[in-house]
Amino acid sequence: MKKIRDTIHNNIIIDDNDLEIIDSRDFQRLRYIKQLGTANFVYPGANHTRFEHSLGTYHVAKLITANTDINKDKKSVLKTAALLHDLGHGPLSHVFETLPGNPYDHEKRTRNIIMKGEISDIISDNGFTPKDITAVLEGKDEYSALISSTIDCDRMDYLARDAHYTGVKVAVDIDRLTSVMSIKNGKIIIKDIGLPVTEALLVTRFIMFSTVYLHHTTRAVDQMLSLSVNSFINKGILSWDDLWKMDDYEFMAFLKLNDATMYENIMNRNLLKPVCWITGGNTKWDIDKIYANRRGASLAEREIAELLDMNVEDIHIDIPPPPSKPTDIYIEYTEGSSDESEILPISEVSSLINSLDKSYAEHWEVRLYTWPEQRKNFENKIGINNFRLKDIINDIIYTDSYE
Repeated sequence: MKKIRDTIHNNIIIDDNDLEIIDSRDFQRLRYIKQLGTANFVYPGANHTRFEHSLGTYHVAKLITANTDINKDKKSVLKTAALLHDLGHGPLSHVFETLPGNPYDHEKRTRNIIMKGEISDIISDNGFTPKDITAVLEGKDEYSALISSTIDCDRMDYLARDAHYTGVKVAVDIDRLTSVMSIKNGKIIIKDIGLPVTEALLVTRFIMFSTVYLHHTTRAVDQMLSLSVNSFINKGILSWDDLWKMDDYEFMAFLKLNDATMYENIMNRNLLKPVCWITGGNTKWDIDKIYANRRGASLAEREIAELLDMNVEDIHIDIPPPPSKPTDIYIEYTEGSSDESEILPISEVSSLINSLDKSYAEHWEVRLYTWPEQRKNFENKIGINNFRLKDIINDIIYTDSYE
């Protein structure tokens, strides 16, 4: 048993059978992958890593299972799954996951690493199988919601941790929340006395999305890096396999060597700038369908470039991921001293949670970016945030999504 001092949870107790996993090369690699990718371009303190987040997720999983009647062997499987849930992340966390042609996501890579190699052997030596772990991570276990749901141990840790390191003042009461939650029939169940702290966590999630995760500067840097990666892949100087094996430092060294112009732009903060944006709450869009439609964005980029007599390479439309809705949280109500209880979806008992859906749409934006030296073209020819550009983006993306 080992005690690790943590910024968020104070002391994290690591069980002996998990120490070898933490010391493995694949897990140690997470020390060199930032939790929030490029968010430190906006929030200088956002340099925390997937390594410490994974330890925190492990800790929260232990807190949750300590309040349940789950047997000892299953608890071991669940806490190890929580420890390993982010093992497959590529450089800068999520930046490159949605690029066209990418065959991987971090969940798939995580499963691949767990099923073979050093960590697979360690898991087997600990008395269970790699498939026991991947079943939890793939949603095939009755307790998978512990790690993959709207209010799981993963989200509890990263919301508290991300808020701390970005300086966003919110409240995430992990101790209170874990003391009132359980998993029954594959569902996260919260006792009725825990409704306020659950609402507080989901409000925190909304605040973090609107102020941190979808910040326009972070999204601009992500786009710049993605432009370089697309070029590397198309030219055959980088493979998807090699990209996903890199950590942040290896990737930035590769960028400096193979695209010095982009590297210098980023280092000198010569970043893409937003010149037009459309808020999801002010359109007829189905946000989920718009996010899935990169083709429509490409059509809009070409038409805007033609309208302004610009190169299409100078026009970049960013469609951010929509947040998931809290449809998998249930509140357990007990009447007085009665042993009988009623379990209801949180959306049926919390008007606050229902209002968050609308608020998410109001803060979700499709943005059009260009290079700083091209920004004057927009100001001179059509004006910043001009309604004509909005019409083009709205009509092409929306129409193409539903054809």
